[in-house]
Amino acid sequence: MLSKNVTEIDFSSPDFPVRHVGQSQTYLAIFMHGYGSDGQDMAGLSAYFDQVLTDTVWLCPNAPGMTPMGGYQWFPLSDISQRELDNGAAHAAPWLHAFIDKALAFYNIPAENLILGGFSQGAMMAMHVAFRRKVAPMAVLAFSGALTSEALLETEIISRPKTFICHGENDDVVYASYAKRADTVLKSLNVPVETHIYPEYPHTIPPEGAKAAVEFLKKIIIPKALNNF
Repeated sequence: MLSKNVTEIDFSSPDFPVRHVGQSQTYLAIFMHGYGSDGQDMAGLSAYFDQVLTDTVWLCPNAPGMTPMGGYQWFPLSDISQRELDNGAAHAAPWLHAFIDKALAFYNIPAENLILGGFSQGAMMAMHVAFRRKVAPMAVLAFSGALTSEALLETEIISRPKTFICHGENDDVVYASYAKRADTVLKSLNVPVETHIYPEYPHTIPPEGAKAAVEFLKKIIIPKALNNF
């Protein structure tokens, strides 16, 4: 159950981490935390991208629900079955779509300059929403997540943003097989995807993965900037 309505969110006085990089507001990056965590957990990760994502507003929202043990959740989890992930992400998606729309309007940033990212459950939400946006985000960064509602995606996909997937091979929470499956499915749907699987890493964001994500964004941002001249 979602405990917080999007209409309650005040971007002029947010209760979650917001970072402004640069002097202008060209890009909007929204990074989503994992199950039982909060937005502060993703705020530190955003600093990795300051060298390439200048003039960016970073939002690291708290998920709209609370876990029984404390911390926030995008949707309840009793297990990591595909059915549980599919149903949960689909239920939370309207909230996230509304949050994104409200944020884009508040900061007056074009929808095509949106970057969605997340870790674990947050990565699931980033991918679930990104391929169903009317205007394709500029990029999606999914760390240690999974592709949800795969069976419906073939008919529901309306956007094909450039997608980066990163996973630890020894992840015993969200198995690396989820990342490999996402890579296969997205490529079959003509989504440009780059996938990195790192041996020996557990359920975390490998430092090498964060660096690879920076290089991934450079390949998008620099040509886009040159085209604006």
